[in-house]
Amino acid sequence: KVQEKLPPRAFQKKDGTEGWIARVRVADESGSGFVVFWGDRMNDYNDLVAGEVYQFDVLAVKKNTFGNSTRIEFHANKDTSISKSGKKIEIKVQKLKIGEITETQSPISFEGRIKAIDEERQITLKDGTQTKNIKILIADETGDIVMIIWREAVEEVKKFKAGDPVKVENVTAVMNKFSSALEVRTAKDTRISKPAKSTVPAIEPVAPEKAFQRSSRLMVAGPLQRLSLDHVENNMAGEVIAQVISVSRYINNYMACPKCKKKVVLQDGVYTCVNDGKQPKASPRLIAKFTVDDGTGKINVSMIGDSVVKFFGITEQEKMKLAEKDDEGHRAEKDAILARVNDKILLKHFLFRGKVKLNEYQNEYEIVADSAAEVDLNKETAMIIHGIESSP
Repeated sequence: KVQEKLPPRAFQKKDGTEGWIARVRVADESGSGFVVFWGDRMNDYNDLVAGEVYQFDVLAVKKNTFGNSTRIEFHANKDTSISKSGKKIEIKVQKLKIGEITETQSPISFEGRIKAIDEERQITLKDGTQTKNIKILIADETGDIVMIIWREAVEEVKKFKAGDPVKVENVTAVMNKFSSALEVRTAKDTRISKPAKSTVPAIEPVAPEKAFQRSSRLMVAGPLQRLSLDHVENNMAGEVIAQVISVSRYINNYMACPKCKKKVVLQDGVYTCVNDGKQPKASPRLIAKFTVDDGTGKINVSMIGDSVVKFFGITEQEKMKLAEKDDEGHRAEKDAILARVNDKILLKHFLFRGKVKLNEYQNEYEIVADSAAEVDLNKETAMIIHGIESSP
């Protein structure tokens, strides 16, 4: 059954001429996927009608290489035949918790609370069509995820405010190419409503500029792909469960603006923020390094700023002490602090979220981590076993 026809997009062929490509989201009782049309098969795309059921024969199966996507697509080719079908298809929509959402489960439904609402954006597609979208961050007790709302559904979202409960039905989970984070997107048959009663606990709203900020590493929100340390590549974003096996006793730092967290410049004995030119009361941001092992391999992890303080479980006073110059007068105190840190985290398992980077000086990969959370291995193992036993 054709659920949605995505707008065609123009692209430049190798010979310099213009071509067109389009995707159609289809579904049956077992799940959903995309059929891709391009070249001479664009006429077939034009003939398809959303909501109708068709028989597709002789499609090429290919893996989508968009970002870190693991989605399989079906490509129409010269041997493909498409005909209308009289079959009645009841599409199964999975109702999930946010933390359970993966790219291969669409279409899905879930409930949560709105954590943040971004500003509406006007979009010009490659074919010149004008449209609009808006992003919202939705959370429940298992996690949060960004949802991209398109076209007419944008007006529905404007009726909500941060903190409101929301029920989302018939959406698609996709991997964002730029952030490598999972997000959900609406389709024509998506329904967004405010439930009269919600079992999702109240949440603390987040300012849009914080919720949707981008950095050189990660987008703030969204479930990430699970990494294996025996197979990592540069700029690969994700999460890994690993054991801390060593912590470097040398903690670097830089002086930063307390507002924007950027490095400040020392001029005539006064720190100046490079962003706004103001002279804030600068504070040191720690840079910690440690090594982790996930059973398939080892890798060095770097962590910066507030993430270090939280992960190490240290006080503001201890942070300031670790930032002092590494001379004989302070080394013993620093080692005492790090000994307490080792007692807290060494040989324990954590879920690290971050991005793989190539350390050019050492010519080896490392993870720049945004966060770390201790993991209950017994619970994690039980979830894996349950997933295996419940799979078809």
